[in-house]
Amino acid sequence: MLQNYFIIAFRNLQRAKIYASITIVGLALGIASCLLVLFYAHHELSYDTFHREPEKLFRLSSMLAEERITFNATGEDTAIAREAEVALPTLIGATVRFSKVGAVLMQVARQKFYESHVIVADPSFFHVLNFPLLYGDNNHILSEPQEIVLSERLALKYFGRSNVIGESVSIKNGGHEALLNIVGVMRTMPSNSWIQSDAVLSFQSAAALHVGQRAETIVQVRRNDAASVEQTRQGIEQLQQQKRGANAKGKLQSGLQPLTDVHLHPNGIIVLNHDNELAQQIAILLGIALVVMLVACVNYVNMQTARATLRSKEIGVRKVLGANRYDIMRQFFTESVLFTTISFGLAFCIVELALPAFSTLIEKPLSFSQIFTPTGIGSTIGLYMIIALMCGGYPALYVSSFSPMLVLRRHALQARGNGTLRKMLVVAQFTVSVAFIAVILMIQQQLAFMQSRDLGFDREGVVAITLRGDAQAMSYRTLKNELKKVQGVQSVSATSSRLVQDGITSINIDEKTGKEDIYRICFVDEDFAATMGLCLKEGRWFSRAFADDWNGKNCIISEEHIARYGLHEPVCGQTIPNGSRIVGVIREVYTESLHNKRLPMSISAFSTDSSASKIERSPQYMCVKLSAGNHASMIAGLETRWKRMVPNEPFEFTFLDDDVQALYHKEQVIARLVSIFGALTLSIACMGLFALVMFTIERRTKEIGIRKVLGASVGSIIGLLSTDFLKLVAVAIVIATPLAYWAVGKWLQDFAYRVELSWWVFALAGIVAVAIASATVAGQAWRAARANPVDALRSE
Repeated sequence: MLQNYFIIAFRNLQRAKIYASITIVGLALGIASCLLVLFYAHHELSYDTFHREPEKLFRLSSMLAEERITFNATGEDTAIAREAEVALPTLIGATVRFSKVGAVLMQVARQKFYESHVIVADPSFFHVLNFPLLYGDNNHILSEPQEIVLSERLALKYFGRSNVIGESVSIKNGGHEALLNIVGVMRTMPSNSWIQSDAVLSFQSAAALHVGQRAETIVQVRRNDAASVEQTRQGIEQLQQQKRGANAKGKLQSGLQPLTDVHLHPNGIIVLNHDNELAQQIAILLGIALVVMLVACVNYVNMQTARATLRSKEIGVRKVLGANRYDIMRQFFTESVLFTTISFGLAFCIVELALPAFSTLIEKPLSFSQIFTPTGIGSTIGLYMIIALMCGGYPALYVSSFSPMLVLRRHALQARGNGTLRKMLVVAQFTVSVAFIAVILMIQQQLAFMQSRDLGFDREGVVAITLRGDAQAMSYRTLKNELKKVQGVQSVSATSSRLVQDGITSINIDEKTGKEDIYRICFVDEDFAATMGLCLKEGRWFSRAFADDWNGKNCIISEEHIARYGLHEPVCGQTIPNGSRIVGVIREVYTESLHNKRLPMSISAFSTDSSASKIERSPQYMCVKLSAGNHASMIAGLETRWKRMVPNEPFEFTFLDDDVQALYHKEQVIARLVSIFGALTLSIACMGLFALVMFTIERRTKEIGIRKVLGASVGSIIGLLSTDFLKLVAVAIVIATPLAYWAVGKWLQDFAYRVELSWWVFALAGIVAVAIASATVAGQAWRAARANPVDALRSE
């Protein structure tokens, strides 16, 4: 019997090739969209699950609540990990400390590059965490000073081979240098690891390189039940309180965060970050993919129920010959399984072809092999069963309900019903499509607003050159004067910050108001305002003529400070809570993404007192303002001068405009993905509409012929056929507008600075939908209207 069902299904597929092709392609596009997003979600949700017993690994974090401010800190004092391991042996199996070193200059022979993924770690790093060693003794690694483990990638990069045990590399961090022995080579860390490192140094090497004494701590508990984890947390908290002392200010609260949860909720040092952005992004993409798949399933249901009238006599004959309702349902479920299977096969081909481009877009190394993992197989089978049930369920129930007495009468079934369900499904498809168009337009409008907004400084043609090592140690004025000689350079300034995504955030309590005071600090020289195009609203800029400018006593503030501190006019001459006297006020500057409200900025000059100098108050960048023209040749000139002055340091630079664009990289990715999936949804909806129009015209062929014989024009027939469908699109626009308004409003709430919701966006979305639907319907209607009526009426 099952074989007979498949034979009938294949015959029906061959008999209606166009309808079957439209259904299969639409379904395949929906499935492919869902699979791509599932690959992405699986990658993001699989972080750190590859470790041995990942459920027993936790990251230690602390929250310090003082009088009016809370710090959320994940970097712990290095001593607490060992103390906890000794004090709580029945609860803690092991602890691992590691600290990010940041960018260091690594040199082998004449090869030297800055490597940004470098950490120092305990010997237990490779015991507790599953980062396999290709070469080296796992039992004695990282236990001695001057030891380093390289990744296979770095080993090949510097030595051209994997086994480099016994070789040495020179590491330079700022002005501190150490020669380290390679004692191991590890596999390159997986992309779904929260810890990303190409080089792991022993903690004994940290002192020689002057690495800070704060580290991330991973705790391996012996039992991962809730009670044991809570006892471990309380024990560590008590140790920390004892270490702080009974008279320490504020309340310290410790936390153990599952390691597998850190990627989604990284918990920044100060709670200014959108900690759930990634989780929201995954949820949004999964929702969008689900919508695309549902639209494709609606196409299938629409076509199956529409064409059911053509198979009514087949169903009637089967019932008369003894088939019951369940036999008919099994037959149509079999056809659904066949269509779903073919669609899945085509979807796999689409995914294989689209995956490289999709991976590049989302910047994740996705692989088709993910589908062969247990999670991938389970997800694929689940998706297959859901689609088969969704596509086959209603058509099987609908067709099997036909009465054999009615369907065997001529034209009896054609008068049955008015296709209300099909109309509702078409409205649903175009509701989603119109909403997508409106959302895409609003996202693009918000992106344009953010990228074009005046940030309070000149970002065009400004190059930030990174100062490290010898360049930082050199008198910045010597290097500055040399860079000024390059043709096309208008101005050069030294600074501790590039203004964008960089610099120091200071937190104080305002004594006057008792409010939390968070602001950005930047240290500069006297040419910074001219280089960055800052607008001075009041007072003056720093000058060599004023000694107090260079000993930290004077500052220049942004105008946001005026309202925050309740300063009266004139502002210059007054002091801010940190004790600095105001000598100038600049127009507001935006140093972060427009997700956040702008922070006030306090600018100070570099101190001439070297004993008071700190790394964050020293020149970190040279900002160079280039004139309009050939920037490539100007950059080449800067690099030539750089190599002449600091031959041992690589020339690293970024354009400030690129830094600003990078602030909205996630939004740009989301915008592209929404645009792609929106276009797919609209295409699938139009494919379904195209098939329904074809079917309607086939059913009304004789009516059209009679109308033409009676004198109807081509235009009137096109209008007649188009009106019914365009009414459905109009209803979809009415429903979609408030839905899109709500969705965009929710998305815009994440931005402190945003565009206003404009009526014309939703009107334009409706116009686009009507235009596309009209083109889809009119094309088929025109062909029907131009046909010879004799052909349609010949059989009559």
